[in-house]
Amino acid sequence: MMIGGFPDSIKGRPLRTTQIRHTNHIKMSPQKNFSQVFEGSTTKFADVAGLKIAYEDSGESDRPIIFCIPGIGDVRQQYRFLAPKLRDAGYRVIVTDIRGGGESSSGFTTCTVEDQASDILAVLDAEQITKPVVFVANSFAAASLSYIAANASAGRPSAVAGVVTIGGFFRPMPADTYFRPISYLLFPKIWGTTSWIAYYRTLYKSPPADFESHVAALTSSFASDKNRVSALGEFVRASKVVAWEALTTSPGIKAPMFLVMGSGDPDFADPKEEVEFVKKSVIDARGSESGVSTLVVEAAGHYPHIEKPDEVFEGIKTFVKSIGF
Repeated sequence: MMIGGFPDSIKGRPLRTTQIRHTNHIKMSPQKNFSQVFEGSTTKFADVAGLKIAYEDSGESDRPIIFCIPGIGDVRQQYRFLAPKLRDAGYRVIVTDIRGGGESSSGFTTCTVEDQASDILAVLDAEQITKPVVFVANSFAAASLSYIAANASAGRPSAVAGVVTIGGFFRPMPADTYFRPISYLLFPKIWGTTSWIAYYRTLYKSPPADFESHVAALTSSFASDKNRVSALGEFVRASKVVAWEALTTSPGIKAPMFLVMGSGDPDFADPKEEVEFVKKSVIDARGSESGVSTLVVEAAGHYPHIEKPDEVFEGIKTFVKSIGF
């Protein structure tokens, strides 16, 4: 089966999905503390096995498309500063919640790289999008995006026009060995919200003016449905091996890549070293230095698109123009 123009497997591994259909739009978010990313927009849903992936669409059907995916433990509103700038620059922008987060369903039983890849493609199918797309992914979503991009390289090279990652996780990290086991203690339904929010606060070096209101809304979202904490724990424990293999095994990712990293990202022992290591790995797999660039945002943590949105926007704008998008 083809999903969003891509084959439904890569290197023999299935992208698990089911028939996708549009569900009804809603005009108001059930989580009243979160505003829509685009003023006046409605939330849309794509069905995956009877559960919902929520997203917003700026709606300009004739424009080139930029598709944004947040990191785990956060919502699509993390693009509240960047997405409107991209829309105003002439792009149709789609921002999605991840499974278990925001307005997406919380009843998913697995949260893996492959699952998230299927969810992204489900939204593309819901919108009947087959033309090339530039993807923007934060944190864990970078691994899922790598999986998709390598899949596109194998089956339909034009489907991924470009890849932008922000604070991206691409590979198994040394800390995974001990962090996975203790994640069961950190993120149970009873106190997992408190644990996550305490950690989430440390991921910023230059918090935005609305930081406290965003944290309060995020806390409320997790507290209102304990299954969201369970989904967070599943994502934390998810292996990134399939994504790293896809990225580093020839031909790797052929689409142009723009790797953004905050200089003070606490998720990495040395953020600058990490982004250069990923860049070299991409180049080694594709056999060419062409089309791989980086941006290190000074005085930013894990969310430079929130902390320094103007700088990240200018970087992305330069990148998409350089690839003729």
